[in-house]
Amino acid sequence: MIATWKQNEGQAVDGIALLRLLGGGESSAVYLAERAGERCSIKLVPTEDVVAQLPLSRWEQASRLSHPNLTRILQWGRARLDGVSMVYVAMEYAEEELASVDRPLTPKEAREMLMPAAKALAYLHGKGFAHGRIKPSNILSVQEELKISGDSPLRLGERHASSPAPQPYDPPELATSGVTGAGDVWSLGVSLVEAMSKELPTFEGGSLRLPDALKPDSFRDVAAGCLERDPARRWTVADLGQWLDRGTVPALKRVRPRYLLPVAAAAGVVAVGAVVWTYGGPYLAGSQPAAPEPAPATQVSPSPAPAPVNPPPASAPAPASKPATPPREAKLPEVAKPGVKAPAEPTPEPPAAAASPVATATDVTSPDVLQPVVPEVPAKSRATIHGKVPIVVRVHADAAGAVTSASIESGASSKYFADMALKAARQWKFVPGADARQWLLRFEFTRDAQHPVAARVILAP
Repeated sequence: MIATWKQNEGQAVDGIALLRLLGGGESSAVYLAERAGERCSIKLVPTEDVVAQLPLSRWEQASRLSHPNLTRILQWGRARLDGVSMVYVAMEYAEEELASVDRPLTPKEAREMLMPAAKALAYLHGKGFAHGRIKPSNILSVQEELKISGDSPLRLGERHASSPAPQPYDPPELATSGVTGAGDVWSLGVSLVEAMSKELPTFEGGSLRLPDALKPDSFRDVAAGCLERDPARRWTVADLGQWLDRGTVPALKRVRPRYLLPVAAAAGVVAVGAVVWTYGGPYLAGSQPAAPEPAPATQVSPSPAPAPVNPPPASAPAPASKPATPPREAKLPEVAKPGVKAPAEPTPEPPAAAASPVATATDVTSPDVLQPVVPEVPAKSRATIHGKVPIVVRVHADAAGAVTSASIESGASSKYFADMALKAARQWKFVPGADARQWLLRFEFTRDAQHPVAARVILAP
């Protein structure tokens, strides 16, 4: 088949000239090509007309995703080449791929590879997608900018249409869970180990064994965090960002789950329903419950009093506290990221540094919010939650402060809780202003009967 692909050099597909075969097999081929006077790469896939729509719909879906560290899709469609029905996708041309580097990366080069890859994955996960095929051949250099391939992301939990042979980069849970953000982190961890040592990690008796050539120890910590077999204890892209930005290792995550603690209003965050948490990026966590009938949303009156760290019993009177007025643009406290399964009797951990925020945070008691609303969660729905389920909703507020539209920004994999969050978000009221504004509302659902839902509002960029 490769010889046949070679014969197509010099031909054209929908105005795209096939210059040189870069690689090919039974199922597809990739060419260096020219489109409108610029170099690109084009992938050709022989397919019957009846199944051609699947790759085309995936490429159309992928073309709507845009990030500086994702390769761009330029054109896609159907064609015939030498009488064979094809579908094709044209993409940015990558001058080099990580798989072609024949020496170990230095620590500096490894950081320069991890940072853009983590940013692109964070973007995909925040949009409800996973890459699903992170490996050195899909980590690319495009005009001296590092990117990951952007032609085949899948919805979180989705499975590949075909069942290729298992790859050493596949996470252990792939067959049961489909593609996930945690699975992408595993694949990036394997790619990191191979790039820095030219060896693959192995497991002996269920224990991870990293190549001796993987140096220094800080990168061994990163690899161990990414290659945790339990997805709930595995590092997230937010953890990677924290390590890359600050050099700190979220070691507690690998020992026992981390928890959120109430913090003082002076830090700029006040509790809703006596729970405080911070927005560290649109990362998905938790598991999707069965879908009982949604309960009605409950209006919550803003309370400026901070939540006590150790709440008194229900029969005891609450200690008096002085109302605090938070700043309009409160700084985010440094707290641990949610998303890890909680044990039966959780023990709070001290707050850890959070990932850099992506927007300006404003707590729900600020003068910008007139009426916050959180959903009322039935006990049988809370019982289905393992860890925490964050849902981020983007709302548009008109000049009168009323919400005119609401849509899920991240967390759509849990449709039941996403519907509850949407219903509550539509009831929020903001201070009237001269211009319409956009807000991100993040709801976090837990199985805690006393504090089942927390909410936070962020002024969208």
